[in-house]
Amino acid sequence: MGLDLRVGRGDVKDPAYWSGSGDNRDAYYEWEAKLTREFVGVTWGLSYIDTDLSQSECASWYGYGDLCTATVVGSVSKTF
Repeated sequence: MGLDLRVGRGDVKDPAYWSGSGDNRDAYYEWEAKLTREFVGVTWGLSYIDTDLSQSECASWYGYGDLCTATVVGSVSKTF
């Protein structure tokens, strides 16, 4: 059983993320917590990924707001 933790910071150096109230910022944080387990010769993973961007800040940069909301991702990998 394994646990991977990751934190990252995205910085675009210009005001790019605009909130619904008109406030802006040029950076955001994102993080991931991933549980892994080896079973039948492959590594199975389950990740929780999120950012600190609001939906309006996300929509101002990416064009839609649900890209930056929390999500769960499953994975399967095999090393040869």
